Amino acid sequence: MLLLTYRHGLRAAELVELRWEQVDFKAASLHIRRAKNGTPATHPLSGREMRELRRHQRTLIAFLHAKPERREDLLKILQSFVNPSREEVACVDYHLHVSNDDPNLFIFYENWRSREELDQHLQTPMLTSFWDRRLDLLEKDVEIKFITMLSEPR
Repeated sequence: MLLLTYRHGLRAAELVELRWEQVDFKAASLHIRRAKNGTPATHPLSGREMRELRRHQRTLIAFLHAKPERREDLLKILQSFVNPSREEVACVDYHLHVSNDDPNLFIFYENWRSREELDQHLQTPMLTSFWDRRLDLLEKDVEIKFITMLSEPR
């Protein structure tokens, strides 16, 4: 935070008021609401700043084991989540994978700006609707892991 404060000339009040929604991970920029009637501004973020901010984002990995006879139904539903999720402002990354060893195992890898915004995403109508009927499509319940990056981001 000291790096951001110094490099972007933030006043104490601006630093205290800084929120995750002001960070645009996709555009590598910071939207600053200036104090004391200043003009709001958008500042580019350096690679170092981006790496440090990414260390604080929230990552989720979800494992979904399709019933073999329902694989195609599940795949269609899971694919329908990708674009709307990526359009959410808080979404940093959202990727759907399939296992190379098991064609019935689907994996979501997701990064969100904050845990609160991830929780909001999990309450969207498309996901709550799926959650209510998931066991009709899955061999076992969804396995969700929240993880924290230990290595330096690139």
